[in-house]
Amino acid sequence: MSSPPSTSLPSCAGSSVYEQNIEACNPTPFSCVGANNGTVDFSDYTHQDTKNGIECLIHQSGPDTLDPTSPPLVRAGSGNPLLGTVKSGDVITVSDSVITIPIYDGAAIPNTGQVKIIGFMQAFLNPDGVSVSGNGTFDIKVLNIVGCDSTSGTSPISGGGISPIPVRLIHQ
Repeated sequence: MSSPPSTSLPSCAGSSVYEQNIEACNPTPFSCVGANNGTVDFSDYTHQDTKNGIECLIHQSGPDTLDPTSPPLVRAGSGNPLLGTVKSGDVITVSDSVITIPIYDGAAIPNTGQVKIIGFMQAFLNPDGVSVSGNGTFDIKVLNIVGCDSTSGTSPISGGGISPIPVRLIHQ
């Protein structure tokens, strides 16, 4: 895993490359094209690095919140870097708490770590605003899922954009 550009690191950035890739959102583009279009790093990273990286990314001391009305609205938290332009509690269209996660086919992972990306999920990190767990787990609220198909183009998917398609998820 390579380091993100130093200019993209926030002031709370940690020292490990793994943690920095969470804090600055790894800029590696992923696409739906090719048999092995993504790489998984199976190194044993500490839960503390995961916790610290997420807390830094979402401004844990004053994170943005997700208003569950329909459609979901993101509201600026007291730690949002846009404060001054917006007020805490204002509806915003960009949030560091909204991330894009590549979904890969975990059924066949070769020793090389190369995997097949089969889709992408947009999620809101820590929607309840509670402290991130020290065991490396955290809650998300799924906002959107889009799958790859055989006609997918070569354009990479990256975070921070508008949802490509609406998806309604039903919990039973």
